[in-house]
Amino acid sequence: MVSPLVNCSRKREGSASAPALGFVFAFALAVFSLCALGSVRVHGDEIWLKNGHQITGKICESGRHHLLIEVPEGTIRLQRHLVDYVIRIPAHDSMLAECRRRLQGGFPGSALPWLRKEYIHHPDLLGLLPLYRECLVAELKLELEKESVETALTLWNEIVTLPGTDSEISQLRPLVMKEQSRLLQMEKEILLCIERGESEQVINKLEELALRYPSESKSWLKVFEEQSRLAALKFLERSDFPALQQTLEKLLQRSTHSWPLCRSALTLAWIENGHGSLAEALTWLPDSAALHLALAKESAQSDHPLDMTPHLKKVSHLVGGEIDALKIREQLSRTAREELRGETSPAPLVHNIAAEWFRHFWDRFAFAGSPPRVPVIIEHASVEELDQHLGSTGGPVRLESISEYGQVQKLTLHVVRDIPFLCQDQLPRELFRALIDTALETPRCPPWLQEGLSARARGPLARARDRFLLNQAREQGRLPDVRDLVDMRHVDHEVHRAACGAIVDQLLETTPRALIPLRLQQIRDLGLEAFLRSTTEIDTLHKLQQRWVGDLVDRKG
Repeated sequence: MVSPLVNCSRKREGSASAPALGFVFAFALAVFSLCALGSVRVHGDEIWLKNGHQITGKICESGRHHLLIEVPEGTIRLQRHLVDYVIRIPAHDSMLAECRRRLQGGFPGSALPWLRKEYIHHPDLLGLLPLYRECLVAELKLELEKESVETALTLWNEIVTLPGTDSEISQLRPLVMKEQSRLLQMEKEILLCIERGESEQVINKLEELALRYPSESKSWLKVFEEQSRLAALKFLERSDFPALQQTLEKLLQRSTHSWPLCRSALTLAWIENGHGSLAEALTWLPDSAALHLALAKESAQSDHPLDMTPHLKKVSHLVGGEIDALKIREQLSRTAREELRGETSPAPLVHNIAAEWFRHFWDRFAFAGSPPRVPVIIEHASVEELDQHLGSTGGPVRLESISEYGQVQKLTLHVVRDIPFLCQDQLPRELFRALIDTALETPRCPPWLQEGLSARARGPLARARDRFLLNQAREQGRLPDVRDLVDMRHVDHEVHRAACGAIVDQLLETTPRALIPLRLQQIRDLGLEAFLRSTTEIDTLHKLQQRWVGDLVDRKG
């Protein structure tokens, strides 16, 4: 979904208590039209609602229970019982009038989708081209005022392709040319910094470029990856571990396939910075002697010093002899340098990472009993090979269960090899999904709730990428709508999954862990909107959307 519908309806003039004779006639005509036309395609254009509002558009479909109405920015579905009557007028005339109203009301951008489409199909339509140009110019002005310069440049390129001219276009030309010159200057400065070997400056300038020209910055992604690793190498040599951590975490938000090249360096940074959730790094390198040694030291200084014992045993097993802390640290540091230079190390075993994820879930959510055994793991070379093996389509990690008489007899975990960030994203997502029915005692959850629970169970790196994706979507006006997410049968898009996780965070952020199963059962049984009305002050999906978007803005700020 892109930006929401803007200003679709307006309050109609006149009193509803004493309709004029013409209105009565129009109502009778409309009732006859709606009853007789059935589900055929019609071209009615003014829909008058019982709440006193009017929507101007084009009726694309008229069914027994709903109307499908085309408005300038797309289509909306309207329940039939909300309609008072319909007045039919020529479709193009009504849509042009509605676009003119959007322009006069200060929302020219909402008229552009329909104007673009109509100009392609009916370029000679009377009055279309001047209105199309006016809306483009007005929207260009608004974008320049908001300093959304990349959108402004795109609109300018659209304007100059149209025949004819406008007095305002010549006035806007210097402003647009100035922005084009600024873009070229920024790119020139980036190239100069690369030539001088100033990787830290390159990263800063690339971040400025991404803020001002998001689409242009995509072509610089490979440069951003290379320069981030070069900067990380310098920070590692200087033992500047806070800067090392910040640089690599920013890199992973934009480039998850860089994970094998920065896994050891980020682990070292977390150890040296005394990160509060160091145990979560075991899902990165479950067999790292340096990490287990750091956890043993952390346990020795905590209220539970006996917790250091299993970590020390693990270190002894990994090094195969006397524990030399300096040697162990130097080994991790050497591996980190090699990875940052592009020399990938052998990836940890998926079985060991899965075992750490189960331990993490039990520690974080305080599930009863002990973590389950890791299922049998079968690795595949590609998603296509996995699809062929299972006879169905899906993601790169899938849990296959074989049941008899309602009892699970066998679990098999299918994993596609060589997907860099899989063990931080898809793997924990699927492992936790299998626990929703049992550990969370909530079977038959709707897809959006399953995805949200699975998304929030992952580690800090994946959740940080979710926040990055959602803020990027918000800035580009393409945040998904809560109602659309709730209605989805399959949640496949990365941004949609991130949104589901953020919404579940909203719903459960103040819920004690012991009450989470009960809360989930209420959401499942009542439905989200009824649950909101009965248990929270956020009593509509619209208010939930506002709260969620507001939190995104606050956290970024």
